[in-house]
Amino acid sequence: VSQALRQGRISPTELCQKCLSLIRKTKVLNAYITVTEDQAMKQAADAEKRLQKGNPLGALDGVPFAVKDNFSTAGIETTCASNMLKGYVAPFNATVVQRLLDQGAVLMGKTNLDEFAMGTP
Repeated sequence: VSQALRQGRISPTELCQKCLSLIRKTKVLNAYITVTEDQAMKQAADAEKRLQKGNPLGALDGVPFAVKDNFSTAGIETTCASNMLKGYVAPFNATVVQRLLDQGAVLMGKTNLDEFAMGTP
């Protein structure tokens, strides 16, 4: 994917739109707790500008990703799939999320999990 983006075979915004379309088509699977559509499109547009100028932030610039809803994401609700945390918005990003964003990766949203990632008995 990174190579296709760098070679211009697909643009970050086009890839982001395809991913969002697939997320919408598979909504019945309940795979995502939160979809960050507006933020993802902005991040993709920013990545596209950088790639066009030949100044990518890193190897992941423009590459879409999602994280489980137990990773803190600044300004985005983090519930760990629990009603107890409904409405909690972290003031910071988890280290792994920040490292991906620093490379220009595009956050599509937060995926579902067993409550608090404890597993199902």
